[in-house]
Amino acid sequence: MACDLIVIVLTGDDCMYLLYNSGEGKVYLNMISWLDSDDVDLLSTGVLAVGNFARRDIHCIQMVKSGISKKLINLLSKYNESTSVSDVKIQHALLSTLKNLVIPQQNKEQILQEGLIDVIYPMIKIDQYLVVFKLLGTFRMVIDGQESTALDLISRVDFLERLVYWCYNSDHFGVRGEVPRLLAWLVKNCHSFKPFEKFISVKNTVKCVVEMIASNHAVMQNEAFYAINLLFIGCGSTSTDEADNSPIQKLIEEVVDADIGKHLNFVITKYGEKMDQHSVDNLTVLLEQMINFESTIEHLKSADITKALGKISLNPNINNFENVNKITAVLNV
Repeated sequence: MACDLIVIVLTGDDCMYLLYNSGEGKVYLNMISWLDSDDVDLLSTGVLAVGNFARRDIHCIQMVKSGISKKLINLLSKYNESTSVSDVKIQHALLSTLKNLVIPQQNKEQILQEGLIDVIYPMIKIDQYLVVFKLLGTFRMVIDGQESTALDLISRVDFLERLVYWCYNSDHFGVRGEVPRLLAWLVKNCHSFKPFEKFISVKNTVKCVVEMIASNHAVMQNEAFYAINLLFIGCGSTSTDEADNSPIQKLIEEVVDADIGKHLNFVITKYGEKMDQHSVDNLTVLLEQMINFESTIEHLKSADITKALGKISLNPNINNFENVNKITAVLNV
């Protein structure tokens, strides 16, 4: 009860600030000492407490500079392949805290150099979805702006296959929401078209991102638009001929099979009038790319996108009505 009470107290911002005291607070220092404990309750409490202290960027930066992240990574290396129920609590706590620590941009490179990926990668074999949820979030946070790490991960077929497996075989809504976001962030942050052919060749990777279009969250809708745009640009950079066995043809097949038109119709009809400027721009660019190919034109027509575009026309964030009119004209032929 005492351990639980400590963690609960630290969920309050005022308490957290006071007890952290610029890294000199007695409670904070005691929690750090508990990271060396052999008692599961004390260890997990110490880790969770550190995670609560790491809810401010300035605290996270101070902690990483003081070596806390390295200590946590070394600790996780002792538990990262365990499947025992007793270790799940420790795994969950460690990933929760590491996820918080990698959020500040200046922490990411150092934590990667400390070996984070090598330690958390074996955990993709775990099927405990409370842990998987935190694992996915940690991967997503740490690749933001980290080109080489994103490029490395998006090039690993076993990693992509595991993500897709979790997306379609988990009953944990958090996991099913995190997977497409991580896939989209991999596409965005790898800064290379080279892995795209391999990415789309893994079954249901594209479908997973396409289905995120219908999310109720604007940020996820926009992430889906942006990632699919990049895939079209990257796959089309080698060939724009949809009649051959090119990457662009494979991508077209994947988005059509994923019924992208249905998802676009849904999101435009429901949110078209109130989308922010970034979402409107990315959606418009996506439709412009899709009307370059006969098969996607026919697919969009069958999904009645023309009617849905009437909602977009009412959006005050549209910068260029000519683009919308162009798309409408092509689909009305």
